[in-house]
Amino acid sequence: MTTQNMSRRAAAYRLDGRVLSAIARLALKSNMSVNKYLENLLFAHGKTLGEIPIDALPLGETRGRRSASREEGLEINQDK
Repeated sequence: MTTQNMSRRAAAYRLDGRVLSAIARLALKSNMSVNKYLENLLFAHGKTLGEIPIDALPLGETRGRRSASREEGLEINQDK
């Protein structure tokens, strides 16, 4: 299946607040939105474990992106 036939789907997960804050900080350091950061991280992990074909490419940008610090509902706690 090509990326042209794929779409992004919304999903919700309950995670430790410290994990969410860490993800927001890491995304900000990587100059990515939290969503894009997580998608890239999990895509690479899926390829490493053989769940996603090694030659698969992630979906491209479909619209403008927001910075990690502006992601709704996420607090970036600078205290680790």
